[in-house]
Amino acid sequence: MKQVGVIGSYSDIEYDKRLEKIAVQIGELIADNGFALICGGEEQGGLVQASMRGAKSRNGLVIGIVRDKKNVAPEVDICIPVYGAIGLREYLLPLACQAIISINGGSGTLNELSVAYQNKIPVVIIKGTEGWSGKLENKYLDKRRKELFITADTPEQAIMLVKQIIKRSDLL
Repeated sequence: MKQVGVIGSYSDIEYDKRLEKIAVQIGELIADNGFALICGGEEQGGLVQASMRGAKSRNGLVIGIVRDKKNVAPEVDICIPVYGAIGLREYLLPLACQAIISINGGSGTLNELSVAYQNKIPVVIIKGTEGWSGKLENKYLDKRRKELFITADTPEQAIMLVKQIIKRSDLL
């Protein structure tokens, strides 16, 4: 089963509440297409947990990489604890994905985007979601131009791009 990451803001960062609907829809589409959703799996609300709710509403598989087992979201099917290691989740999560969808995001999302970029893991950013995602729409992280952060206008377009990315990687 292919793993698609969802990264973005937890509830401790302010964001436009319309983004939660987008995150739920992304989770639904990930599950509908037979992908596992991999994310930070803490029960802290926000966009990541909204995507988990969407995936679970469609009987999808949710894999959560968590800092400890105390705050695991109820939507998580498989829990991978890293026991408090700051930054380790942000390093491991992108490496476990064939593609990533990014919505808004603060410093943890920036860490995940950097790891994805360094390792040439494709990232699809939902257009207009602000945060680090918004700052990196259709951009490279630096002059090395390793991997363009591509932008999708809608969750449906994001999944279409993810499917193309995964199909292309299967051919390599």
